[in-house]
Amino acid sequence: MPEGDGLYHASGDFGNFCSVPENVRRIPAGRIREVGNPVVWISGNMERFTTEGWKKEFGTDPEELWNEVQNWIATHRSRPGLYHR
Repeated sequence: MPEGDGLYHASGDFGNFCSVPENVRRIPAGRIREVGNPVVWISGNMERFTTEGWKKEFGTDPEELWNEVQNWIATHRSRPGLYHR
């Protein structure tokens, strides 16, 4: 698919079938906090970024997005069928 189609195109062996929508790529899927090391953010495409790298790549603060996602999960967790334990 051509550049500018709204998808992020992976490179390497998997590049032909691993395209994900750009908006999914911009959602933090994980946060790794290790003692003595900077926070590592995992994008929706499983890429790793420092906080500064995330801001440079996407122009947003990953901490704010992470908090929004966590608030959404907490709000919807009690609903049957969504994140029900």
